[in-house]
Amino acid sequence: ARLNRRTDDNAETIKTRLVTYEQETRPLVEYYQRTGRLRRVDGARDPEAIYADIEKAVIGDR
Repeated sequence: ARLNRRTDDNAETIKTRLVTYEQETRPLVEYYQRTGRLRRVDGARDPEAIYADIEKAVIGDR
């Protein structure tokens, strides 16, 4: 399989993404984890399984 690269896949862009994650995303993840509201979904599966997990996290068991 051929590797498709984004035009912005370079060291500087990756560094910026990591800084943004540390400053903006990680604090939110930690907050929601601390308050018991974080729900993790394994996105490396088929779309139907991912959807089912998201639906369960948002709506709950029916």
